[in-house]
Amino acid sequence: MFVAVLALFIYGRDCDNFFAMAARIVVRLELTKDAKSRLGEISKRTGMTQVSVSSRLFEWFSKQSELIQAAVLGQYPTEIQADVADLILKRMGDRAVAGGGEKKK
Repeated sequence: MFVAVLALFIYGRDCDNFFAMAARIVVRLELTKDAKSRLGEISKRTGMTQVSVSSRLFEWFSKQSELIQAAVLGQYPTEIQADVADLILKRMGDRAVAGGGEKKK
C-alpha cells in the first residue's frame, strides 16, 4: 500500500511507469576503455542509450543455448573453435528447416 501511495505521489495518476521501473534490476559493469568507446559508437549509430544497448544484449544472450553462450564467452579451445562454429551453424540450419524454412544445399 505504501508503495502505491508513494507512486501516486511521485508520478501522479501514471503509476504504471513507477512499477515498470521498480521491476528492473540494476547491474554494474566494468568495461575496458575500448569496449566503452565501441559501446558509445553503437549507441550513437543506433540512436539508443548505452543502457538500452547493454540491456538488449543481455536479454539476447540469456536466451541463447549453452552452446552459443560458451562460444560467445570463448570457452572452447582454439583447436576446436572451427568445429564448434560448424556445429552451431548446422544446428541453426536444422532448426530453420524444422520451423518451416528451406534448407540450402
